[in-house]
Amino acid sequence: LISLTFTTGFSQETATEIIKKTANQPEMHILIFHPEQEASQASHSVSVAILCATTAHYLNFSEEATEDLVLAALLQYVGLATNPVYLQKKGQKLTAEEKTVLHKHPVQAYQSIKKSLPGKERVAQLVLSSQEHFDGSGFPQQKGGDAIPQHAMVLHIIDSYVAMTEAKSYRAARLPNEAMKELINSAGFEYQPLLVKDFLSRFSMYPLGSYVELSNGQFGFVLGFHKEKPLRPAVVITRDSDKKQMEKLRLVNLFYRTGLYIVKGLQPKELNTTFQKEFEYLLLRLESINSSD
Repeated sequence: LISLTFTTGFSQETATEIIKKTANQPEMHILIFHPEQEASQASHSVSVAILCATTAHYLNFSEEATEDLVLAALLQYVGLATNPVYLQKKGQKLTAEEKTVLHKHPVQAYQSIKKSLPGKERVAQLVLSSQEHFDGSGFPQQKGGDAIPQHAMVLHIIDSYVAMTEAKSYRAARLPNEAMKELINSAGFEYQPLLVKDFLSRFSMYPLGSYVELSNGQFGFVLGFHKEKPLRPAVVITRDSDKKQMEKLRLVNLFYRTGLYIVKGLQPKELNTTFQKEFEYLLLRLESINSSD
């Protein structure tokens, strides 16, 4: 799937497959977060496309609009393939002049999509507007507010969220709840406030797959959430207060357990493990889960 991302001839097929799978498995986004390893540009685009498809289903976008959004997510960064600053100075500090050149990549992507995918003008327009900010401080055209297509603002929110939760060569991955807080803090400036609220309602402050510490000292894996109370999801407790893995897992629904709450989110490495190992451990012991509600 990832290998198809920057090949425009196959992007349509890839987008269709993502849309179909997210419709049948709406929580498949749990598979895209791997904070232990640095993401490639291609894997980043696929992750964004998966979250875009899931969000589009939640917001009841039309089939055509959903396809445009997912295809735009896959092709958003094709302009970097020919951008001299990106190719020559990736990961290095840029001068003001170099930033100006780099910020041309949405225009370069727009031109590439129009040439390679006839009839996809809406997709090209979404990509062109994908780096604009709600307050007009983005690029390349400094559009703001309602002048930015709604779907482009959705794409920008999700692209930012995924980027924050990915490891980079110069920084560790942020926790999902930290990324959510950043989106909320920047709503009204970089992001459209109502769309940030919609995104939070769909994924919650602690999205499915988040690892958390509870107020009783135990540790768990978020398995579900309530949009009415995004801070009180359903959690499977997998480790005791000594951080030891439990043979019998326990499901607690914080929506009803008012005396129990999340203290903080955790990276798996804080428990000397990885996301993949914890998820596999959970899957192996699903039948042992007892509900405390």
